[in-house]
Amino acid sequence: MNEHMPTLSIHSLAARTGYDFSEESILTELIQIVINDIRSKAATPAEQAIGNFTHRKLKQLSTWRDWESGERKQLNQLQDLQMYGELIVMPTDRNANIIHPHW
Repeated sequence: MNEHMPTLSIHSLAARTGYDFSEESILTELIQIVINDIRSKAATPAEQAIGNFTHRKLKQLSTWRDWESGERKQLNQLQDLQMYGELIVMPTDRNANIIHPHW
């Protein structure tokens, strides 16, 4: 099986999203910095290989404790900023639209 390394460029971002990434619209240099950051070698090969980061996949990594620590830090920051509302009882109506959080 051939390994495939995903690539990311300003042109592919523009093609996929339809957004205008021209220099007049947004600083191309800034986009390139972000792309380079995403491509960073800071991620371990195991982290790069898992694709979508889910709890289940991250817990299998040797770096799980770092991920968990970062998650707790971010959740605490959100709590400190009072980003959470009051808890409510989940509606029993089958037509209720419950929106689950996404990390």
